[in-house]
Amino acid sequence: MPITVQCTCGKVFKVRDELLGQHVPCQICGANVPVQAAMAALPPALSDARATAPQTATGDTMPCPACAESIPRKARRCPFCKEPIRTRMTPEEIGLALQEVKNGLAAHHPTQDDALKGGFLNLSTKIYMGLTVLCAISFMYGVMNHNSDGFSALGVIFGIIFGIALLVALSNDYAASHIQDAGSADLAFKRFFKAARTGRSGKAYAALAPTAREANQVESIKFNNRKIEHTPKVSSWRNAGEFRSYWKNQIFKGPGSYNRLLQLKRVTVLESAGDEVYIVEGRVSVTSYNQWLLLTIFLSLWIAVILVLVLQQKDELVVRKAFIRHDGQWYLLDGSWAGELDRALA
Repeated sequence: MPITVQCTCGKVFKVRDELLGQHVPCQICGANVPVQAAMAALPPALSDARATAPQTATGDTMPCPACAESIPRKARRCPFCKEPIRTRMTPEEIGLALQEVKNGLAAHHPTQDDALKGGFLNLSTKIYMGLTVLCAISFMYGVMNHNSDGFSALGVIFGIIFGIALLVALSNDYAASHIQDAGSADLAFKRFFKAARTGRSGKAYAALAPTAREANQVESIKFNNRKIEHTPKVSSWRNAGEFRSYWKNQIFKGPGSYNRLLQLKRVTVLESAGDEVYIVEGRVSVTSYNQWLLLTIFLSLWIAVILVLVLQQKDELVVRKAFIRHDGQWYLLDGSWAGELDRALA
């Protein structure tokens, strides 16, 4: 059931009951308004004031681009789905800000970012590459030594595992190293997101415009699902290390014992402002789970292995079979487990 809230500016509006206990932005002034259960039933005086208050004209409303609910055109954020609608900057302020970005880019030399980007191969890629080579050596050792089939088997099994991990790591290295030269804005965003998620934050930081490499009062991620554990936080960054810490600890990692998995589901270019600026929207799926769950699964697997080792029963048998060679082919003299000729000739 919708809950009615009132802003200090006098605006009264309704929000979803899932937002109980949170803050929503006012549709008019943008101030954060607490959503309280007590506001569900308005006092008579407030109800009368709401009845006599001028209503927003139909021409002053518009559908929310995200949830299609009717909202005022002046709203900066939808009170229903909490998606941002528009910025508080005026067109003149936006023009000045874009000009500042262009001036910074004109004075910036990409060669300055080489130290931030590092080499093409990430540390994890080098580790997987080394493990894959060791598996290849183990396989070759097993092939050359006829009594070392176990080395060949281990080389094949772990070689496939580490080989797949190496291919994934190389794909991530390529994407992170080619953010700036992507063919479209949505592809550049995908590569930036992948670089930040896979620990290649130096390359992601180097992809920022010079004016975006220092940030103040940056908010942590927010979720529509209240069951997803998170700690609201505001931070700043001044260098690549702080930028990496922000994305790693406030975006891709949950608080305490919670792990968080963010995955891009859809990336689209919404609009372009001129020939250079593009607005890209990314739809992200979020999976959050307690890390004790993984530990429980891991321990359960070990318990199953231990039970198999403890409860299994072994025996050893000796079987002797008689063969005959005829015209270069081998033939068994008896097809049973222990035939008469087998026992007679043994």
